[in-house]
Amino acid sequence: MPEKSKDIILDYLLRRGIAIATNMQVVKSLEKNDNTILGGVVYFTDGIWIWPNYLSYYLRNFDIEISLAFKKFIMEQNIRNDLIDTNEAIAFLKKSKIF
Repeated sequence: MPEKSKDIILDYLLRRGIAIATNMQVVKSLEKNDNTILGGVVYFTDGIWIWPNYLSYYLRNFDIEISLAFKKFIMEQNIRNDLIDTNEAIAFLKKSKIF
């Protein structure tokens, strides 16, 4: 996966979801001979998709495949968010003396 796409997807997984379920189960790495504890289990949603908190770990460290439909959805959301730069919008509103 191209690095830019991977960064966009990681950002989405880490910052766009809302936690909907959690438990005290400890998740350990699935890699052979690796006892790394990844943390507890938390499931996130964006209202359409649901993913576990450890998905970003495997994407970042092992470049796992994710569903093409999920990847496409995330990239479409990124395009929509790029249409308006937050800082430019704030500067515009301040100039227009709305605030």
